[in-house]
Amino acid sequence: MSTPRDSTSATAELERERVARIELLRRAGGAPAALRAAVARGGVARAAPTVQCGPEHVAAEAARPLDLEQTQALIPGDPGWPEQLCHLRSPPALLFVRGCWPLSGRALAVVGSREIDPYGEWVTRSLVRAAVGAGWIIVSGGARGVDTLAHEVALDCGGATVVVLGAGVLRPYPRENYDLFERVRNGGGALISEYLPRHAPRPAQFPERNRIIAALADTLLVTQARRRSGALITARHARQLGRPVLAVPGDIDLRLTSGTNALLASGAHVVTGPIHLATLLGRAPLGDRRALDHWPRDPEPEGYRGGDPRRETAFRDAGRVVAGPPELEWLWRPLAEQPRMPVDDLVAATGRPTPEVLRAIVELELGDVLRRLPNGEVQLIN
Repeated sequence: MSTPRDSTSATAELERERVARIELLRRAGGAPAALRAAVARGGVARAAPTVQCGPEHVAAEAARPLDLEQTQALIPGDPGWPEQLCHLRSPPALLFVRGCWPLSGRALAVVGSREIDPYGEWVTRSLVRAAVGAGWIIVSGGARGVDTLAHEVALDCGGATVVVLGAGVLRPYPRENYDLFERVRNGGGALISEYLPRHAPRPAQFPERNRIIAALADTLLVTQARRRSGALITARHARQLGRPVLAVPGDIDLRLTSGTNALLASGAHVVTGPIHLATLLGRAPLGDRRALDHWPRDPEPEGYRGGDPRRETAFRDAGRVVAGPPELEWLWRPLAEQPRMPVDDLVAATGRPTPEVLRAIVELELGDVLRRLPNGEVQLIN
């Protein structure tokens, strides 16, 4: 049984280690890799005062005043330290946090390309809304494109979101997202970084921070990404950690969706719409199409036309995929409004002759668009 004296001694030791790690990070020019290596060797508290500054730019970093106002500096052993980071091959040794921390709940990382088209915007918006509605926290990297949209939609829906930065929490990047980051911080979310609070953004730091995004999340979703996107680096880290990786399919002839299609080809779970995502996240019962009534319906993305008319009709109805040929839309459209119907009612709804309706049902049944139930009704397949 611990005594008050033991507790006081442990707290003091933790504080000495925190100060030593901050000092070592400053003397190393703000490079977290140097701090992680020192932690791996052990004895950071003893080594920090003797670390040399080295090059001029490193010395300048060490001499810069450290502003920890409204910023937490966390190390392993602190109450708010995310234990899931310990499973990384190269776990952070020090984290700087601004905002509300720690957050309680399951987290979905939503990542993708910095450049997205109207379809990617529409998909990201619909899926983030569904995830927030299912009670999940949204984690992303604050970059342009998918990341920014994911944070914005989470806030607009009243959800919590976490931004894992590739620069310091007092020097967030990109600059145009300053107001967004302030909304996150003041709206029940948090900004997190393993870099010193005013550390400048550098290209190599963004792939490095992706492992933290993957580790903080219970599940990873890639909505739209190129094959060489940093989102695929995040997906690789998620797989190494045993996290489920979800991806949205896209046109096979578009570079913007080549990355998500590659993920699906390598075993990622396909996501076909907001209700499907809610099902995968454990909120909506599988196949319960009445759940559509509980989610806001997004319009088609402005400017989205699609390269294939079949694709254009495929992403209607609140994100549900109906992959039937457009020439048979007259049949599956009534089922989109009322998912289960007797054949006689379907004949009446379409106004087509019974033989024509039956032939169309067989064609869509063979295409896995609908199925006939034992009671004689016809139902769309989700």
